[in-house]
Amino acid sequence: MPRVSKPALHCNAILDRAYGRSQIGQPIEIELPDTSTVEGINRALAAIVAATATAKLSPTEAQSICSVIEAQRKALEIADLEVRIKRLEEAAAT
Repeated sequence: MPRVSKPALHCNAILDRAYGRSQIGQPIEIELPDTSTVEGINRALAAIVAATATAKLSPTEAQSICSVIEAQRKALEIADLEVRIKRLEEAAAT
């Protein structure tokens, strides 16, 4: 781990005191609907937009949450595609 000079530590202390510590990586609390369905994902995204519009979430926080929801959406899409492919394969086999 690199050493940090004393002046740099002092500057960080002054900035932390003046502006507060960075909130990056801090937990975010927001009520969201179940995201196990496409409808639930749409409602969750609407809730995030509303929370961002009313300054309950910062745009950066909203983007972070949306990326998690996007991963859930992709998982749902893949599961749906697997079912469809299986049906097509079974229909082609008969």
